[in-house]
Parts: sequence; C-alpha cells; structure tokens
Amino acid sequence: MPAFDNSPYKTKTVGDLNMPFDIDWSEWLTSAGGTTISTSIWAIEAGGGALTIDSETETTTVATVRVSTGTIGVTYTLKNTIVTASSITKVGRLYITVEA
Repeated sequence: MPAFDNSPYKTKTVGDLNMPFDIDWSEWLTSAGGTTISTSIWAIEAGGGALTIDSETETTTVATVRVSTGTIGVTYTLKNTIVTASSITKVGRLYITVEA
C-alpha cells in the first residue's frame, strides 16, 4: 500500500506535467462508520486560471487529482468534495504552490 503525504500543503515545479496529488480519506472514512468514497469531484477554488486539472480519479479511500502548468509563486487552492456510499458529503482542500 503506498504511503501518502496527508499534509494539505504541496509544491510542484512549473514544468511538471500531469502531476498527481492525493487526499487519503481512509482515517476519516473509518471514523464515519467504515464507509467508502462513492464519488469525488475536484475544483480549483483560488489562485487564478493558469493551473490545469488534467484528470481526477478515486478509489474507495483516496481521491487523486492530476494537475499541470501554473504560475511560479502562486498558491492554488484545490477543493475536493466526496460523497460516501452512505451519502455523507465531505470537503477537503489542498494548497499547491508552484515553484521554478
């Protein structure tokens, strides 16, 4: 099983294309009665339009977004909204700073 960095603060190099970022929801899902992720939606909430969401995937416990481009020095807020198999909605955020 892969190890996930659960800090919401991430960095990416401006040249990195299709770079994956994850939220591992497993601990919260266990505390919510052992439910699983049914759907996951990602959105760029703040930081401007230069960051691009390339794709979104999820497993039963992990939501992944792949991003590219971005502006050096800008911190983007990515919002992840999941709905569980037991119809609970939960929101998490990642803060991605683009570096040279």
